[in-house]
Amino acid sequence: MTHTAAPTAPAMSLLAGAPVIARIRRLLVTVVIAGFLYTTLMTAQKQSCPGGRAADGQPACTSVVFSPSPIVLLALAVVVFIALGRVLRAGGEPQALRILDRTAAVIWVIVIASLVIGYVWFALMPIPEPGSSFVAFFPFPFASGQISFTP
Repeated sequence: MTHTAAPTAPAMSLLAGAPVIARIRRLLVTVVIAGFLYTTLMTAQKQSCPGGRAADGQPACTSVVFSPSPIVLLALAVVVFIALGRVLRAGGEPQALRILDRTAAVIWVIVIASLVIGYVWFALMPIPEPGSSFVAFFPFPFASGQISFTP
């Protein structure tokens, strides 16, 4: 009777540092998904037409539009680059993995905080009357905004 060895589960990789590389890949996927969600969800618009008419008979309306801020996306990229620099100086694999895990958490905190601050600011911001003097402060750097009056 011949004896065959039981098959063993293949190792993740024989490459030194494979868990760190896998975690870096996961971090990159995380930042792409978080950035996509931020740019997709950080859009809002509200409009008011209080009933007045312009000289040409068209209704006078005010529109407020919120959009994503490029500064938040830049902050996400900077956080990833700083983390990769810290991983290169890490004292070992466990420390490198901790750095990458914490960076992923920071990315989600930045995105969620930006969305919450942006939407709360947008909800609380009054819509100015057309033709009135109005100063608007947008929640810089969490979101960008634009106010337009028609006509």
